[in-house]
Amino acid sequence: MALLKRCTSRNECRNETARIIIQDDLIIVPEHKKVFRNDLEITLTAKEFDIFYTLMENRGGVLSPERLYKEVWGLQYDESAKPVIWTQVKRLRQKLRTDPKAMDYIRNIREVGYYYDFYLNSN
Repeated sequence: MALLKRCTSRNECRNETARIIIQDDLIIVPEHKKVFRNDLEITLTAKEFDIFYTLMENRGGVLSPERLYKEVWGLQYDESAKPVIWTQVKRLRQKLRTDPKAMDYIRNIREVGYYYDFYLNSN
């Protein structure tokens, strides 16, 4: 709740409403590129946040590596981008994982792309 108050109070000074996304046990504050779980910040790099947010914005859809690279990096995809995406997604998954045995929020379909599994913890 303190996080929500801090974020909204900053935006009220600018006469705007804070956009905060709550998904399962995560709180996402896009304006500040921050993700929290149980009032603790999950420290993400700017690219990790951008990947996470892009996948969340496209919930229910699968993003190809080409589209993800173009949306996050703003560059044309080529084969040299494949390990860059793979490494960034791997690090992001590790940071978001609460338990080594838990399923990842970010899933992939082989030869197709990545998606955010928003049904993962909805039970």
